[in-house]
Amino acid sequence: MNWEIVLVDEVSDEEGTKWEQYYYDELMPLYNLYRPGQTPLEYNRSKGYAAQKAWAKKTGNAYIKEYNKSDKHKAYLRAYYQANKEAYAERQRKYRAAS
Repeated sequence: MNWEIVLVDEVSDEEGTKWEQYYYDELMPLYNLYRPGQTPLEYNRSKGYAAQKAWAKKTGNAYIKEYNKSDKHKAYLRAYYQANKEAYAERQRKYRAAS
């Protein structure tokens, strides 16, 4: 991946965590698991259902999750399976033969 580091502010060490948290919340980085200054207990609590739902709403993933539960999507998956049933069966035969 191509990474780029951009200096956005110069602050003292005492203010650093506060501003890092601010930019973390604003930019929503994909590869940072922990919020700056967060304890492991806070991390585990933040991964609860309410936090996941809020994140999905903020990033637009709520629509995708709701669509995946819809009857239209289920019908699409059934039709796709029926159209590709023979290919699935062949892959299963090859897998079982290799085991």
